[in-house]
Amino acid sequence: MSETAVARTSTCPLCEAMCGIELRVEGGEVTRIRANRDDVWSKGHICPKGTVLGKLHDDPDRLRSPMIREGADWRAVS
Repeated sequence: MSETAVARTSTCPLCEAMCGIELRVEGGEVTRIRANRDDVWSKGHICPKGTVLGKLHDDPDRLRSPMIREGADWRAVS
């Protein structure tokens, strides 16, 4: 792992199974996601959805704030 890389553990929020995951973050970007072998519930297992959380987080089409529809248009709100 490089000097700027940070390892973190978390849970996948995509479904009710809440699989344990290990993340590697470098320069503010998720570079690796894998199953957390030490997680009490998932015990080192993860589904394909969990492996792409980094891509979902960085998706340019991801909504970053709540939106309000005004006729045919949308606008961001706080």
